Amino acid sequence: MATTRRDRFYGAYYHQRKATGVRGNKIMVNLKRKFLKTLYGWYKSGLEFNQERVFKCESQLQKAA
Repeated sequence: MATTRRDRFYGAYYHQRKATGVRGNKIMVNLKRKFLKTLYGWYKSGLEFNQERVFKCESQLQKAA
């Protein structure tokens, strides 16, 4: 996926996991699942897309605000 380059959306996550020894295929499956869940949740919520929300749980997002 082009989004796993270092300067792209999932790049930091991908390369951080890769450095810990996780196989690339396993990381890609995780990212694809995360992308589909994010897309579905975003569609169902009807809210504007928030990039910061993708990598944080609800409680972390509320603490930051």
